Amino acid sequence: NTQTTIMAKRGEDEDLSPFYQLQKSQVLHEAKAFNETPLDSRKCCSVLTELLCLLSQGETLSKEEGTTLFFSVTKLFQSQDPQLRRLVYLVIKELNQNQDDAFIVISSLEKDINGQVELFRANSLRVHSQVIDASMLEQRARLFRQAIVNKNDHIASAALCAGIRMYPQSQEVVKRWQNETREATKSSSKMVSFHALHLLYKMHSNDRNAVRRLVTSMINRPPESPLARCLLIRYAFS
Repeated sequence: NTQTTIMAKRGEDEDLSPFYQLQKSQVLHEAKAFNETPLDSRKCCSVLTELLCLLSQGETLSKEEGTTLFFSVTKLFQSQDPQLRRLVYLVIKELNQNQDDAFIVISSLEKDINGQVELFRANSLRVHSQVIDASMLEQRARLFRQAIVNKNDHIASAALCAGIRMYPQSQEVVKRWQNETREATKSSSKMVSFHALHLLYKMHSNDRNAVRRLVTSMINRPPESPLARCLLIRYAFS
């Protein structure tokens, strides 16, 4: 009957995503909020969320649209709102397709890495490793080496994950972080020791004798992390 049809329709509407029928042109227009003074953090968070939703659904941006949006998003670094900053990091990773635009955001990321807010430092390390290329890493390696031995578990783990991510393209540079990485395997943090062992293995993976020495030394003083111990068993029998 009519009442049943209306109730069913209402139920369908309630199940729809709030981003249902979101249009790229609409989001790009709303992105003008990034250039407003003062910034409306809540509004900017909403627009960034819509943008991430669009990109996750396979929406593509032209080079001009991407570059313009990338420039606008970098202006949001002036806000210290934690939720907004998290979304900025996520969007930058999605939009950073053109290496020529990377310089725009690198200085802002490095300011966060050297800052006092631990949440920003960890997240900026992760994004930094996806923004820079192999030619940029060597002069910035100090940032990652210092972060690996940082007392904050999230910062140390983020730096180690960055090393794992960058290793295929920058093996010689990352291999110089062995001392810091080996020290990190002794960490009481399960997350840090796991990532440290994974990176250390990558550094030695092409040398079976080096892997054997690594496994032997780690067996004598096994890491506290159960995940790291699983890795150690895997490496011992590889």
